[in-house]
Amino acid sequence: MVNNSSEEKEAIHETVKAGLEEIQRRSSILSSEENNNKYISPWMIDSLKNYKYKSGDNSIMSYYLQSYWEYCAKLVPKQIAPNTITVLGFLGILLGFGLLIINNPNLESNHVNGIFYFLNGILLFYYQTMDAIDGKHARNTKNSSPLGELVDHGLDALVGYFQIIVLMSGLNLNNSFYSLIVIIIYYITSFIMIWNAYVTDLLVFGKYDSPTEVILLAIGILFISSIFGQEIWSFKIFNFSFNHLAIIIGTILSISVIFNNIKLVLKYAHHSNSKRSYRAKFIVGGVLGSLKAAFPFLLTVLLFSLYCYFNYLFISNYFILNTLIYGLIGSYIQTRLILARVCNTTSPILYWIMLPLPILLLNGFYGLMNPLVLVFISNIYVIVCYVHFVYYAVNEICKALDIYCFKVKAPLIENVTNVNKLN
Repeated sequence: MVNNSSEEKEAIHETVKAGLEEIQRRSSILSSEENNNKYISPWMIDSLKNYKYKSGDNSIMSYYLQSYWEYCAKLVPKQIAPNTITVLGFLGILLGFGLLIINNPNLESNHVNGIFYFLNGILLFYYQTMDAIDGKHARNTKNSSPLGELVDHGLDALVGYFQIIVLMSGLNLNNSFYSLIVIIIYYITSFIMIWNAYVTDLLVFGKYDSPTEVILLAIGILFISSIFGQEIWSFKIFNFSFNHLAIIIGTILSISVIFNNIKLVLKYAHHSNSKRSYRAKFIVGGVLGSLKAAFPFLLTVLLFSLYCYFNYLFISNYFILNTLIYGLIGSYIQTRLILARVCNTTSPILYWIMLPLPILLLNGFYGLMNPLVLVFISNIYVIVCYVHFVYYAVNEICKALDIYCFKVKAPLIENVTNVNKLN
């Protein structure tokens, strides 16, 4: 008992000492350097340089696909930057989404040509491959960096919205109430997992909640819709259609993932005497800091849910325009959490990109201006905020780490070897 008590006191002493040293380091940097950056403060640079990606994937399907991914990664020329692979995968998703929306603009059609679902299934598999090999290629070329994680997981968050829209059309749910529920719950699930990584500094996927299984399931749904038509999912059994049953099962599984992650995060944040909890205690701020990081997203969900409840008819008539706002804001908040984690800092409690949501909600009550015009303006505003963040954050990280986003920089040791050969 005495030994355990002394060990706990020693652990507390060391974590407090480390916390004070970190405060002094940041204070000295802030007082000695002028900061013109918009997202990366000078004291974050050391954390960026020392950041190590920590993750775990216990997925069953990932295990069987590893050899295929390794083979594909070896086919990529070393001159291709890992972030280029990531973005090319994302562009495939945008292409599939665009083709579907051209043929089903507001998700109102029940008779979309099956070829578009087939193409989306192929492009989704292509995206999954590119998403799996970008990190492997980065390690093969010794170009791993925090920027790669930000680009990779940031685009993953965006891909979720476009794929949910494609799937809702494929499942013949279209612009229904069920589709709104799926979009809201998907982003809650996605955020909770990123929030977990933000607090614990470890991104881990289980056997059945890995993106690999989810994507393969989505591909299967799209291929079935391409062969039999999306109407097949409206076939009823025991007074429930297949698509409604799929949503009910998916919702139950998502709720399970959400509560398991919340439980894990709060337990980790509360565990105060372990050295492993240094970030959760002194950077994130324990339980209160963990909840503070979740506040902007929870507020986003609340405001958007109220907006949907009071304006459902308008939202169903302009489904893509309205849900895109929520999807972009949700993706933005997740990406800002990723940035905070790789910079070993805290996330803001509010973001300017959230501004349209309370305005849209109030406009629904008071009719201050044409709602369609306001939705258009809101989309433009949200996109501008997103592009502003991406442009400046990427450039500031590249400058801080002396790297390029879409160009491979040869390791220093290889440069030295080449110089010696020339001499």
